[in-house]
Amino acid sequence: MGVLDNKVAVVTGVGSGIGKAITLAFANEGASLGVGDINDSLLSKTTEEIKKNTEKISQYVELSPIFKVVNLSVISEDPNVIEKISSTLALNFPISSLDIDVEVLRLKVESIDLVESASVRLTSNGLVEVDVNIRKPVAIQRLGTRLMLIDARGVKVDEVLSRSQRLDLPLLVGKGAEKCVDEALHLLLEIKDLLSRVRGLVRVGERRWDVILNRSQVILLPEKNPLNAIRKIISLQEGQKILDRNISYLDFRNINRPVLGLSEETSKELKEIRSLVRGENV
Repeated sequence: MGVLDNKVAVVTGVGSGIGKAITLAFANEGASLGVGDINDSLLSKTTEEIKKNTEKISQYVELSPIFKVVNLSVISEDPNVIEKISSTLALNFPISSLDIDVEVLRLKVESIDLVESASVRLTSNGLVEVDVNIRKPVAIQRLGTRLMLIDARGVKVDEVLSRSQRLDLPLLVGKGAEKCVDEALHLLLEIKDLLSRVRGLVRVGERRWDVILNRSQVILLPEKNPLNAIRKIISLQEGQKILDRNISYLDFRNINRPVLGLSEETSKELKEIRSLVRGENV
């Protein structure tokens, strides 16, 4: 800091001699200058020299220990989080704290999918410190060929290349599934002992769910009160093991008139039995 900070000086004859010397001295001490000379060429040279000197002074001040920032510190134990934040900010150290806007950095960090909220501050030991709240994925949503990890509010957290990368999370398929994550999770909780057979939930027409089971079985749920339908199906399964039979689907879209669809093999056998009983082709 100079002794003439916030002071204004007007100097003439700055192209050479004492006028030039005074001008450079005032500039080095931080004065705001108004300069002039009858020789435009000499005036221009002095002006350029002032600029070079003040730039050097500015660089010295900015990178002095009190303003020098030397590294980034991300408060997280997840290497993936640290890497994403580091690459997003792309800070080139050392830099001056005078050139850092922590609010701009915070907004950049919060633009990362997996970050729910962030705080950024400059520490006294020359660090940019970033503290983040990370979104926790609760499901995988498949849209076309994309597999996106989403949180409980349906917000994208990250993407994976293969379903096998997160077999611990349920698979939700279809447009609009991200808007009904909470309902999907409650349905899975009600499914209980059938959970190991569930391959995924499909959102149909952005209105209702189909539950996809192994053995090519499907449960079609109603648009309204799907939890009640699931409870009835689980009751049937516990009492009559209905899903252990050769059926292809349970249609509970109308909970008062459920429909059971036979597998192709069972349907063929039934036709043969009818033909034998009636003595005719069915």
